[in-house]
Amino acid sequence: MKKILIKNFPNLNNYGTGMMGLVTIQMLMEKYGKDNIEIYSQFNEYANIDEINNEFSEPVQLNTYIDKVDEKIANINNAVLKKVSVILSLIFYKPKKEFDLIIVLGGDDFSECSSKYIASIELYKLWRCSMYSKVIMLAQTIGPFSNAVNRFTFRHLLSKMSLYARDPWTAEYIDKAFNLKVKQMGDLAFNSLPLQGNVLIEHSILKQYGLSKDGYFTIVISGLVKEGYYCKDEDVYLLRHRDFILRSFENADVKGKKVVLLAHTFPPYGDEASLVEKLYNMFTTEQRELVVLIKEKIYPTKARFILGNGIFTVTGRMHPAVSTFQMGKPAIALSYSQKYYGVLGKSLNRIDLIINANEPDKWISGEIVSLVEEKVGYLLDNYTQIVAEIKSSVEQLKEINNNILQNI
Repeated sequence: MKKILIKNFPNLNNYGTGMMGLVTIQMLMEKYGKDNIEIYSQFNEYANIDEINNEFSEPVQLNTYIDKVDEKIANINNAVLKKVSVILSLIFYKPKKEFDLIIVLGGDDFSECSSKYIASIELYKLWRCSMYSKVIMLAQTIGPFSNAVNRFTFRHLLSKMSLYARDPWTAEYIDKAFNLKVKQMGDLAFNSLPLQGNVLIEHSILKQYGLSKDGYFTIVISGLVKEGYYCKDEDVYLLRHRDFILRSFENADVKGKKVVLLAHTFPPYGDEASLVEKLYNMFTTEQRELVVLIKEKIYPTKARFILGNGIFTVTGRMHPAVSTFQMGKPAIALSYSQKYYGVLGKSLNRIDLIINANEPDKWISGEIVSLVEEKVGYLLDNYTQIVAEIKSSVEQLKEINNNILQNI
């Protein structure tokens, strides 16, 4: 019996993270057989095992793993004492062999986006685990690092792991910065979800919200605006989305089409349900006849069906773009970090559909509305060609991913 720990899959409240977890679990069951493996994940208080199992065709035996040291540190309220405890845990705590395999799901956790030193701390902890268990860092975006501590840590410890970059940018960066060659794959969410072939679920979710294939486009608001990304004024951020939607009502190519406002993450990853509801309330009663609000949790598979059956998506979150592309439709991505250019730009060859949107002046001046309009115009003018290119690129990424997943 092989005992496997999946890290960075704590719940389904971030559909993007959820998709990566679901794809990985499905792969493990197909590779080893569900009766031959014990799957553990660091599920937290937001996780619901029954809800996770609803994303599979048959129930999966999933187990919660709790790192007792991390749990103790998390319960410390004093900031200074917490930092001291982290340092002491790094020095004195000795991991033991608990798992045959540890899979660390990708994202941009190993960067300086959210914290100055957390990337080095996490890599050091993985390095300790690698002494007892095989550690695979799967589909990762890593760096760039401006901090000397991070550069030192990754230069000396990264080679101890089995690393798979999720985009050419990461592979090139690691080669240039650390003189380390790594294998490259695509984001795990480019693979099909376990229930993606279920047409009954697909039809039912469209019917539930009164949608028809290609009869709408989707807007995904990013909860990261509350953390200072994009625009420091939340009201301005929402107002610009409303401005674009109102202008689209007059666009001959999409006039009469519905607009779906889709919440893609929930606490603790950003309360997008409240944001899309606030945006919805900015429209008049008459305008709302063309606006469809989806603020409740519908979970990854149904969210993908919503995204992939529209004409296109405009999103401040990266994984809604990945899901839209995965189902063969185009997405305009409002980028806030380098990962967009790696995962969507270089892996998918769709730099032409990315807007650098992490600049407050663009939102304050209203320039962002014109930039989105221009991208939509370009997209619709070249729609048939772009869709064909997307389908071809996604199939290539899926093939690469499947080959790597079968050989890890």
